[in-house]
Amino acid sequence: MVLALGAPGTVMSNVGSILVAVMAFRQEPNRLLARWLENKRWRYGSPEFPTDVARNQTVNRFLAEDGEFDHLLMIDADMVPLPDQPDGQRGTDAIFTEPGDILYCGFVGTEGIRGHFGDNDFGAACCRISRAVLESLPPPWFRFPTNAAGTVRTACECAYFRARAARRWPVRMVGIVGHLQPMVLVPSPVGPKAVSPLDIGDIR
Repeated sequence: MVLALGAPGTVMSNVGSILVAVMAFRQEPNRLLARWLENKRWRYGSPEFPTDVARNQTVNRFLAEDGEFDHLLMIDADMVPLPDQPDGQRGTDAIFTEPGDILYCGFVGTEGIRGHFGDNDFGAACCRISRAVLESLPPPWFRFPTNAAGTVRTACECAYFRARAARRWPVRMVGIVGHLQPMVLVPSPVGPKAVSPLDIGDIR
């Protein structure tokens, strides 16, 4: 179900037309992401859980209803677009301009754990996938792999997609994106410092 439609302009780049699907999972895009979406053609992706089901529903609708677009760009509502960095690292806008069929922006995982980074990885929280790729892969496009008993997840839905798609299509990280998440501020003699909740341990 479409919950909202953004600016009427279709994003055109040297790679073709791009539809942005904001994966909100029942939350609104943060204000920095909302500003980034201005003048881009976007809508909400599926709000379903788990996230692999939501991504599959979003891809399925894109293929069935959005034939005028060449690429689907999925970005989670807690992602924060970043500018190009002083060290030469491209920011989030690169995902609109760089050529390729499977592109993503690297990001840090929940609570500061390693997320996805580098060309040998893939993260669906900010990714652009061409129609040609999606049409070449039988569904499901995303799935949480588990152990044989189905009791423990062994990887994320991003890894499942990459393992299938990379057999035929190159996967590239073209930029970086921020990840909005809670942090703990700790006082110290030199002022407050931010730490991950994972560094605190159990508080009893």
